[in-house]
Amino acid sequence: MIISIKKRDLLIVTAALVLIIFVPFIYSQVGLGAKAGVGVWVVISNQNPVNITINISNAQAFDPKSGGSQGIVISFNVSDPDGLGNVNGTDGNARVIVNFTLGTRDIAQFRTHTTCVNTTYPATPTARGVVMFNCTVNMRYYDNNSASWAINVTVIDANGGSATNDTRVFTYNSLASFTITARDVADGAQVNFSGASVGQNNFPAKAPILLNNTGQGIPLSTGALTIPGIPGMGGSDGVNPNATLMHGPGVSGDTVPYPGNADFKSKGNQTLLFFVDIPSGTAAATYNNTWNLTVVDID
Repeated sequence: MIISIKKRDLLIVTAALVLIIFVPFIYSQVGLGAKAGVGVWVVISNQNPVNITINISNAQAFDPKSGGSQGIVISFNVSDPDGLGNVNGTDGNARVIVNFTLGTRDIAQFRTHTTCVNTTYPATPTARGVVMFNCTVNMRYYDNNSASWAINVTVIDANGGSATNDTRVFTYNSLASFTITARDVADGAQVNFSGASVGQNNFPAKAPILLNNTGQGIPLSTGALTIPGIPGMGGSDGVNPNATLMHGPGVSGDTVPYPGNADFKSKGNQTLLFFVDIPSGTAAATYNNTWNLTVVDID
């Protein structure tokens, strides 16, 4: 008889064969009858993919893209003893999985591939046949800076056999970046207090400013702001003169702008509201000044 099995069932079949071969022998030893010859053929119908080679070194480094996603292409080769069609998709539902992880399983940051394309290179007199895959994994700008991002490549052939390579790491570089944009009004290029009158207090500017942390190198901090030559001050949300802009979306997933919490501990952006006091006796005039917003490392 011919028994056709997959590799994952080999252990079960081996145990069964031991029983088939030795039970008659045991019977013959105790006088329970003569043993009969049994012919057995074992056919292995599938072999796992082999020789997964990731074509980058552990010294490879990639830069985040300010405020967006950075596509990182991972190239790797794989062979299969049953033929290259078993892993390149020709023979059925072969597939690959490429994951990036950072940290232990319960708290790890995790990214997986979005696209994969493959090219088949048949065997030649000087090289074995391989299938080369190029898979793109999108990293977000707030993913942590680290030299310990791990690459895990798994290849699953058309019959469900698999192989894994998790021997490579890469560096995701640090990025300090932020944006300043006007909020709600079209004329927000300037902090505009037009319309204020002498004697008014806490007169609001027409254009609040939105600061957004678009990097992950450091948390950003805004300090109290003053406008030289004009009494008054600016503050974050009109209350707190200082605020911390953490990197990352916090509890809000990939949605931006990030809502954050009232204590500013998980907020990726901050609105600056400006107010001015016009004391009595101030001469009627147009007052203009400029100042710089300074980002400080609060680590």
